[in-house]
Order: sequence, then structure tokens, then C-alpha cells
Amino acid sequence: MKYTTFKFFINEMKLKKRFSNFTEKIVLSIYEQLCLYGESYRRTITWILVTILLFDLARLLFEASSFIDSLNNSIAAFFQLSNKDDLLTIMERVVSIPILGTFIIALRRKLERRIRH
Repeated sequence: MKYTTFKFFINEMKLKKRFSNFTEKIVLSIYEQLCLYGESYRRTITWILVTILLFDLARLLFEASSFIDSLNNSIAAFFQLSNKDDLLTIMERVVSIPILGTFIIALRRKLERRIRH
């Protein structure tokens, strides 16, 4: 029962994307890649880890700091806890907004299904 509902919703969203205008197609494609239309919190966790690590590597390359310091800065920026004004922090904070939003959506859907069933 769960699997068919899951697949039905994904196919419905793919059909909606197919008949949408260009802007909606871009937004729905991003939504699909980030969290499979709100159905996969695991995919979003992967995006969170990849984003933090990529910005950590960028900080290691562009800012002469240790791995731990750059990782702490990257985690703080990703979770909107940093108030630095450098370009990498601003970019990471902007990128993290849709990722965190889709994580909340996917996690809420997962928890709602567990409570209902």
C-alpha cells in the first residue's frame, strides 16, 4: 500500500512537470533532485553532507585554515549560525536554504506517515 502511494505521487509530480512552463520545470526538477518531491529525507541528508564538505574544501583552498576550523565554519554557515560576510559563507547560506527546506518537508511527510499508519 505504501509503495503504490509513494510511486503514484512521484508519477503525478513528473506528469505535472511535463505539462508545466519553463520556470516551473526548473523548480520541479530541483525539487526532484533534492528530495524526490518531498518523499526522500535520505537524499536530502546526502545533499546536506555533500554541500558542507564541498564548502569545507573550498574554505581549505581559499582560506588558509585547518580542516577542523573550516569544517566548523562550513557547518555554522550551512545551518545559518554564522554571521560572517565573506563570499563563501554567503553562498553557502543561500544554497542551504532550499536544502534545509526540503529536508523539513521530507521529514515531516515521513513522520506523518508513521503516525497515521
